[in-house]
Order: sequence, then C-alpha cells, then structure tokens
Amino acid sequence: MPAQASVTRLSAMARASRPRLGELLVRAGVITPEQADAAAAVHRANERTIGQQLLADDAVTEIDLAAVLSYQLDVPFVPLHAYAIDDVAALLTPPDLARRHRLLVVGVRDDEILVAMADPTDLKGRDAIAERTGRRIVPLLALASEIEREQERRGLLGAAEQTAPASAAPAAPAPRPSAVE
Repeated sequence: MPAQASVTRLSAMARASRPRLGELLVRAGVITPEQADAAAAVHRANERTIGQQLLADDAVTEIDLAAVLSYQLDVPFVPLHAYAIDDVAALLTPPDLARRHRLLVVGVRDDEILVAMADPTDLKGRDAIAERTGRRIVPLLALASEIEREQERRGLLGAAEQTAPASAAPAAPAPRPSAVE
C-alpha cells in the first residue's frame, strides 16, 4: 500500500473520531443543545461554518469558540495580545497570503515557521506559505480579530482594508463543515 494512501486513511479516521464542534460546545456549557441544533439547521444555507453561524447568532464569543476549536483540532491557541511575536519572523508574512488566509508568521524555530491562523485547517494557506518560505509550518490558532489587528499594525493590509470597520461578527476560526460534522 502506498504511504500516501495510508496517511490519507489515517487522516480520515482522525476526523471521523473527532467530536463535532456543537457537541463540544454543549458539553462545555457554552451553548444549549437547542442552539447547536439551530445553528446546524441553517449554517449551510448561510454559507457559514457552524462556528461562524454561532458567532453570527451571538450564541458564542470568539474566545469561547477558539478555546473549543483548539481542543477539537489539537492545535495550540495563542492570544496574540499577550504573545511575544518575533518582529523579524513577522516580516516573512506575505501580505497577499496574510489577507486571503487570515494568518501571520509569529515565530521561527529551526526549520519551522510558527503561523497564527484564524483557521488552522486552511491547508491552502499552510501550503502556500510553506512553498514561499521553504519551511515546515506549525499552525497556531488565533482570534481572527487579533490577527487582523496585528496585520493592520504591521502594514499587511491594503489601505481600503485598514479603513473598513471591523464586522460585527468576525470570521470564526472554524474548521470547514466536513471537519466539524
């Protein structure tokens, strides 16, 4: 059996055994089963993930969602407001990728780059930054609002994006529906 096939099968098994986001939020006492069911019923029609729908419904806070996603995805959560971002490493963040994939390089260790991401399941973003830097990516989960604030502070957003007001419901650091359901 080719190695790639076994890796793909193991990844699928890991996703299948991972509890759903709604279930985890209910178990944590963040939302009620009714709120989870309501979000599950409408999220696809609204072209949102479950996490984004719960944020839009004001059922969860961005920090509550991030904490549960960190657990679900087994990706460390980093509060950027308290994280010592390596200023030199941050220069490795390509502005186009920063905007499109909501990410920021926050550190470097050996041959790895530590990347704060609003959606650490965004494989296209991870692959793109790995290709541009030639290094292995270590994803870290961060709040979308904090990533955007840091991007603006570091000049990674275009002028139009810097003057636009932050949306009432920032994009959730949520996995794609296939990873949650």
